[in-house]
Amino acid sequence: MELQVHGHPLHTRSLSITLYAAEAESMRVSAELVDLRKRGFVPVGGDLQPAGIVHLMQLEAEVDFAARRLRRIEAKQPRVAFEPSERTAGESCRDPAGRLDALAGAGLGEGWARAVGERVGGPRGCTHILTLAQLLGSTVSWALESDELRDFDSDAWPERAKLFRRDLIFDGYCEDGRLQLVGQLTDLAFRPAAAVVAPLERFGGLYELRLVADVETERFSIASLRAADRHRSIEGVATPWRDLGSDVADLVGTELRAGVSATILRQLADRPEAQPLLAALLNLTPAYYQCLANLAEEVPFDVRHRADVVGMGGLPGSCYMWRTDGALHQLRTEPRHQNRHEPEEVKS
Repeated sequence: MELQVHGHPLHTRSLSITLYAAEAESMRVSAELVDLRKRGFVPVGGDLQPAGIVHLMQLEAEVDFAARRLRRIEAKQPRVAFEPSERTAGESCRDPAGRLDALAGAGLGEGWARAVGERVGGPRGCTHILTLAQLLGSTVSWALESDELRDFDSDAWPERAKLFRRDLIFDGYCEDGRLQLVGQLTDLAFRPAAAVVAPLERFGGLYELRLVADVETERFSIASLRAADRHRSIEGVATPWRDLGSDVADLVGTELRAGVSATILRQLADRPEAQPLLAALLNLTPAYYQCLANLAEEVPFDVRHRADVVGMGGLPGSCYMWRTDGALHQLRTEPRHQNRHEPEEVKS
């Protein structure tokens, strides 16, 4: 499935999950989310956010592979949308990161997404950490059931060796007011090898999934959706691209709003073999919202006519920084400050 894209590049969201061999009975998992804005600027939180990296989120975890349980997890946030400042009353996106600690001991199968949501979803945490943690759980579960790791023997692998890596990348483009989202998921499996060998001695297998979604921005709805996948072996032989149109056809017309995840889960959650497609589709909406902030170049200048002083921002209660009792929401609800572009009121 060749990806033919059109329009101006807006945004790239990249999510990566890597499994490493660790001490007996455990694996180390490293996860990273990067949001890269590709043009202009966005007025948000009373400041101007330029192009470049706007979010860089990381998770480090240890997993008991036999029990399929998390032993520990830690969040790092080198680049966040809001650093402590006078505008935020000293608050930062990093403030609720410690809430993840309570996930130690949680199972990585059914119930993981709910457990993560209860700890770092909504006004309790960070939507980006939430997205990354959910993908971490589903990816580890998928990898541990793969042919390469189902009968994992830690003695066969050097410590710190790579076991498995999943990369999920979305790119957004706009043309004539239309938004196109292109997703690529790659699962790379490794196999045991000595410290110094030819690179392909480490190759265990490759799975690729690609999808293209056209979104009607006025209704936030999916106008068209295509997907396909394939496998590649050590011999270099690739299976033909398999059209997944029948798996995604019912999602055309769906609005990318609250409740869309439940719709997608109803379509695919009971099909274990479709887990990579499910993971990609569940990340379609978060990627779309990242693109929306920079969809039209005139929007940042229109913000000055709005009735708040913080510019664009998240929905009330969507995360810790936009909770209804937080500093940024209070700025939204206060009477508008005098704008230097507006004429002063003349009093007689």
